[in-house]
Amino acid sequence: MVGARLAASGLLASLFTGNTVLSSILVAIACFGLHLQLPAWWASGTQISGKHVGALFGLMNMIGNGGAAILQTLFGHFVEIMKSWGYTGRAGWDPGIYIYVAVALLGWHYGARSILKR
Repeated sequence: MVGARLAASGLLASLFTGNTVLSSILVAIACFGLHLQLPAWWASGTQISGKHVGALFGLMNMIGNGGAAILQTLFGHFVEIMKSWGYTGRAGWDPGIYIYVAVALLGWHYGARSILKR
């Protein structure tokens, strides 16, 4: 829950700075927030898989790698579409990063709701 909020905050803050070093530090903080969630992800897989833990870990890893490859391709297409509409530089990239911020906030919101329901 904290990780998703940290990821969203770091990415969002990086969009509002013109300093490349500070922006890089903020994106690194966002990546740290994403990685804070990994132990819970793998632990939940261990709890539900029983004796099939290896198969589930393989599936989780495959889905993550596939999603990473697809999202990078889609992000590139998104930037090309923005370029065809006349946006250049950060004006073409930043709206795509807002989408990543929104996804992180949704993860935080639904993660918080699932914890509060317990």
